[in-house]
Amino acid sequence: MSPLALLAVLALAPQQFERLPELPAEFARTGAVMTIDGQPVSGDEYGLWLLDMQGSRQAKRFAERFLVEKAARANGVELAPGAVDTKIDAEVELRVAGAFSGAREEWLDELSRTGWSESGNREYRRAELEPRLLAEELTRRGRIVPEVLVVRDWEHFFGPQGKEVTLSGLRIDVAVESPDEASADQRDIDRRRAFAKSLARALEVRERALAGEDFAVLARECSDEPETKASGGRIRAQFRPPGWGAAFVEGVLALPVGAISAPMYAQGGYWIVRVEKVVETPLEQVREQLVQRLVESGPEDFEVAETLQRITAGMQVELLPQLFETGGSVERKLGEPGLLVNGEPVAREEFALWLARSRGEHYVRDFAEHVLVERRARELGLGASEAEIGARMDEFQQHMISQSYKGSREAWLAYMRATGRDEAGWRREWQRRMRIEVLCEKILKSERVVSDEDVRARWRRDYGSAGRWIEARLILVPLALPSLSPGQSREELDRQIAIARATTAAQAQAVRHRLLAGEDFGALARSLSGDVESAARGGQLEGRFRPDQWPQSVNDVVQRLAAGELSPVLETERGFALFEVTSTREVPFEEVADALRRELENERPAQGDLAGVRNLLVQQARIVTTPGIYGK
Repeated sequence: MSPLALLAVLALAPQQFERLPELPAEFARTGAVMTIDGQPVSGDEYGLWLLDMQGSRQAKRFAERFLVEKAARANGVELAPGAVDTKIDAEVELRVAGAFSGAREEWLDELSRTGWSESGNREYRRAELEPRLLAEELTRRGRIVPEVLVVRDWEHFFGPQGKEVTLSGLRIDVAVESPDEASADQRDIDRRRAFAKSLARALEVRERALAGEDFAVLARECSDEPETKASGGRIRAQFRPPGWGAAFVEGVLALPVGAISAPMYAQGGYWIVRVEKVVETPLEQVREQLVQRLVESGPEDFEVAETLQRITAGMQVELLPQLFETGGSVERKLGEPGLLVNGEPVAREEFALWLARSRGEHYVRDFAEHVLVERRARELGLGASEAEIGARMDEFQQHMISQSYKGSREAWLAYMRATGRDEAGWRREWQRRMRIEVLCEKILKSERVVSDEDVRARWRRDYGSAGRWIEARLILVPLALPSLSPGQSREELDRQIAIARATTAAQAQAVRHRLLAGEDFGALARSLSGDVESAARGGQLEGRFRPDQWPQSVNDVVQRLAAGELSPVLETERGFALFEVTSTREVPFEEVADALRRELENERPAQGDLAGVRNLLVQQARIVTTPGIYGK
């Protein structure tokens, strides 16, 4: 097995960390929260790493919790003993029953695969739930039950508008039939015809009912809905609005007892209903009991959300430079401020302990990867300078802004502000990540062996089997893929793609005929080509035709063309292409072998290979954590 293949296999293997249930004396003495291959890691070291990696990301979430706890203290609100554990137990029970059919061990296996122990996951949920439950208690204080809830429960228990309606009915289904190859216009015509046909049948059945025919007999004869067909039109469930549609509900409520409705569309067909009985309960008659029930059940999610929104409205979070300083301590004692929440200083130790408690266990693997990569790099005498990391950071930041924010730095900064982050914190996190990436690259390069066959393979890739430098022009006719419509079948989409491909190929063939008739290649490229960069140069590819950037079927054709020759229409991933070779020259292997070797030796490894290095180091390490990882 090759080294990279081994790395790929190891990348799939879950890392099983040892987790000690108690804090051993030696850990308590040294302040260690974990060991990596027997070497202790202090809470200070791990806490500072968490601040670097998660401080900027999680500051807004921490600040929200901070403000909720402050509001709770101001109002004398505390959670009842065991309230959080009770909530967590209910969540776990629901999760195990719903997703794992009651198999608790399968749930524990899932936690392990995602980097959690049961106790660690409980600590995370505790940190998440405490502010939510505090907000719920704050909402409960002096709560006035919203009228919308009273009306909702009134209609739920006593029917729409307090009317308990007993119905009989029958349904005439609307069945729309169109062949798969039908156009959108034809489908619309078929749909209209199906609705008109079903409506005509429903009107005919209604006329029979109005003329005195027995409604039960009509339902058994004519209804397409199984329950009403079997029951003689009797709708056994009490009528409730959900699932029927507003127009249908309004129509039912407008009918007097004994009346037969006009056909009303709902649930896939036209219904004809008869009101058998109406029992009306005025809201004021039952208001008191409805309000009492809602008070006992407690505030609902939207009410709690409104409380949280009120507490955090206009929240301002400022990360202070000293949040990321490496000096000082991350112990429980108070220290200098690390951030400001609405102008109020918060000790960075408090923030770091919250990070450890809520996310400490989950990021043990990432932390271990960083420690082990640094250790391996030192063993090999490798390092990464600030200049290297800074240059890589600038490259990454510019690429991200270009790809995700259309090149607008202002748009990126606006997004950062909206999520409670700032550029300094973002760069701090990514400098850590980028340092590890650079070190992983250097580790791989230090162990890289470039063979003569590797160099020759790169020559064949770059210059073709004949070793030619080819300069060429390109016209790309882009493939315009159809948009996906709601409810569209895979077969219909495939059919539309095939049509689009054939249409684009025909357009490219028409362009080729124009070129053969004497039209200027450069002018056509500027006006028609979908390859923006080369179109601006009249279709001229930058540098040379690179075989590694095109499908093999394209390479085989272009590499056989003589100077001045035009290719046939060639299919690519982006559309259909026409190439014109403008010049060629021979490139002997010996002429470029040294340059190709240097290129291979210094080529930046793929991201998958970097992940492989980290995974291999972690798999070979022994990592032991204790409850101290939660900041306890």
